[in-house]
Amino acid sequence: EYIDRLLENYKLSVTHLDTYLKCPLVFYFNNLLRIPRAKNDSFAFGNAIHFSLEHIFKEMKKNEGVFPSVQYVTKTFEYFLNLFKESFTETQFKKRLEDGNSILPAFYNHYVNTWNTNVELEVSFSTVFEDVPITGKMDKIEINGNSATVVDYKTGKIANVKKYHSDDRPLSAEDLSAIEEPQYYQAHGGDYWRQAVFYKILIDNEPKKNWSVSRVVFDFVEADKDSKKYNQVVIAVSPEDIAIVSKQIKESYANILAKKFDGCGKKDCEWCTFMNQVKMNTKAW
Repeated sequence: EYIDRLLENYKLSVTHLDTYLKCPLVFYFNNLLRIPRAKNDSFAFGNAIHFSLEHIFKEMKKNEGVFPSVQYVTKTFEYFLNLFKESFTETQFKKRLEDGNSILPAFYNHYVNTWNTNVELEVSFSTVFEDVPITGKMDKIEINGNSATVVDYKTGKIANVKKYHSDDRPLSAEDLSAIEEPQYYQAHGGDYWRQAVFYKILIDNEPKKNWSVSRVVFDFVEADKDSKKYNQVVIAVSPEDIAIVSKQIKESYANILAKKFDGCGKKDCEWCTFMNQVKMNTKAW
């Protein structure tokens, strides 16, 4: 009955979709029941960067297209990092403060003269797509007439894209059948790719906005240590991409409503390991 109540007004986000495709049991505990978890310093640092960038653009809009000084950028970051101070040890906080005061001003100076000033910030969307309620929040949307470019800031390393290949669509059923144990990314495609497709589906089907997403940009805040270059992963979504992710959305939502929360069975899955321990202890009792 409790799960039924949770699912009454449930809306699917791309984060939930990613989690469900990886392991329905992890989705059940982390996204549905929302079991409390230890606070993560990387997550808190990322939030401080995101809030700082949002605030900088809000200040620009307030000043009619004029961006604030780099000193303002530093002070803004320090303010937001302090809001998350309880997520850090003293050593972690000092390190993250140094990192942010190095990374964010450099990123700002690199792009400030080329940034689009016609933007919407931290935009939330909720709509219904083929009978599935979906929702999401974008860091920044650059507007050019009816064309929209979604920008998603990433505080991780560009090397991580190799894990979530930006152009990694799922393999065909024929290709998958030849693999003894199909891996997540082979079966479902990369997370960055799916996020981009999901965002386009979400915005293009929002009746209150007459926008069409032309592309999705994953903007890495930290320059590559070797090349010293800033990286952007740009994804143009195809009709084929939309068809694949539409199927993932509909099938996952239907399975969630049907309460299909089986584990993935992987040895490194925390909740599958937990449930196996529960079963072993139950047998022992």
